[in-house]
Amino acid sequence: MTLNFKLGRQKKDGTCPLQIRFKDKGKDSIIAVSGVFIHPKMWQKHLNRVSPKHPMSQEINELLSKRQKKLLDVQAKYSMGSVDFNTAKQMLSNSSVLDEIHAFIDAFCVGVKSNSTLQNYRNAVNAFSLHTGIKNPCFKDIMIENFQKLKQSLDENGRSKQTLNTYLKNFKAICNYAKKRKITFQEFNFDSDWGHKRVLIQPKSMTTDQVILAIDNIKNNARQKKTINYLMRDFEAIGLWLLMFSMRGLYPKDVCLLSSYNLDYDFVSELNVRKNIGVKGQVTVNGNRFIYNHERSKSGNLMRTLLVPPIIGLINVLQKMISQSHPKQAFFKREDLKWNKLGLIHKKPLEEIDFLRLFNDNVKKDTKFFSIFNNYNKHLRNLGMLSFKSARKTFMTTSTHLDISQAIGRAMMGQKDSSISLHYNDFGGPKLMLAITEAHVKTLKEFEVIKIFNHWLKTHDEIFGSNAFDAYGIPIPQDKYYDRIISGLEEKLKQNKFTISNKRFL
Repeated sequence: MTLNFKLGRQKKDGTCPLQIRFKDKGKDSIIAVSGVFIHPKMWQKHLNRVSPKHPMSQEINELLSKRQKKLLDVQAKYSMGSVDFNTAKQMLSNSSVLDEIHAFIDAFCVGVKSNSTLQNYRNAVNAFSLHTGIKNPCFKDIMIENFQKLKQSLDENGRSKQTLNTYLKNFKAICNYAKKRKITFQEFNFDSDWGHKRVLIQPKSMTTDQVILAIDNIKNNARQKKTINYLMRDFEAIGLWLLMFSMRGLYPKDVCLLSSYNLDYDFVSELNVRKNIGVKGQVTVNGNRFIYNHERSKSGNLMRTLLVPPIIGLINVLQKMISQSHPKQAFFKREDLKWNKLGLIHKKPLEEIDFLRLFNDNVKKDTKFFSIFNNYNKHLRNLGMLSFKSARKTFMTTSTHLDISQAIGRAMMGQKDSSISLHYNDFGGPKLMLAITEAHVKTLKEFEVIKIFNHWLKTHDEIFGSNAFDAYGIPIPQDKYYDRIISGLEEKLKQNKFTISNKRFL
């Protein structure tokens, strides 16, 4: 095995880039040491140092000392078989000292862990650094004494006990993964003394009146001459919260995954038929276009949801709003929405047609997802509402006030409940689907969702002079409207085919 420093090809200024040669069993790699250039006559190869006469010799030699320590560490791990060639190469290519936790996250977690997990890891390490004064935390710094400093500092700053426990949970995950990848062999000995005793958090929920009041607070912002974009984000934040509630407690990431391709029928077939025949003729397509099959982003559990009003109306209005306030992240552009759905099918390529999408794929990448929804959460808070997470808690709380069994309540929200098999032999079958959907509609009725939706539209019309209520509002009394839906649920859910004609479609 060869593992040592070498000088690369000489540049015009006479210096050579410093490199690492790593060779073993037919595999050969040259790894750059970023930002280090050496005059070859001043390179002391036998010492792996530059002579004192070399420009910035002290700084370069300090860096070489760190990198040499890293070489020896990687060489030992590779020789013992703790890491393979590619992993050792990845370690060597990172410019930070191997033991640094930030370096470990960048080298081994990016591309493996989800963006939200990476964000949680980095937040925990940054907080540890801030409250302990350790600039670049290393695995050797993970000890009870430093966590006691972290605990004391958080307490002095009035942070909740759960904050420390969350940071500790993420550090445990980081350390366990580092041991799994054999980057460290340190025993961390985490125990209950490192954090606070378990804190039971009861998520708070909203009431109908609080949501109505939040909508009214947008008028106050309008009177204060807030910008159009600011007011639009106010409306979007509340509309998204209401959509999450109406779809039985979705989270922001679930909303970004909404797609017509998840409807319970062959959406592509409908697009192909309409593209070919326009509004002429009739074709029958199998499936129920009003049932949405959603795999929860958090648990992976399947939720089959009837798209009960005002879900589609909310999506349509939000598409128009988001196309104006977030043109780079919106799925539809403003000019697209000047067309009706049939017009869009004939105007755009089929792969660009998806009537349930709010955001494009860029939102799900990097930090866009976090920044957009963090901003929406700020708008909710400024309007007097709780965060998006409260939509799920509010739905759960509202359903428990009704005569709905706990098993149905959990199934309705995409949670597994073993007791449901005592009552329904065919899990996901028609009887259970009917019970879940009826509970869903009753919960929307209890929370007066149509009342909120209409008030949201009318307030938008009042501020912007639009006609949103005329286009999407539901003028029928709410109780009468939902009672009519409940009475026709069984027939609605039995639908397994429909005819495409020139009638209005979803």
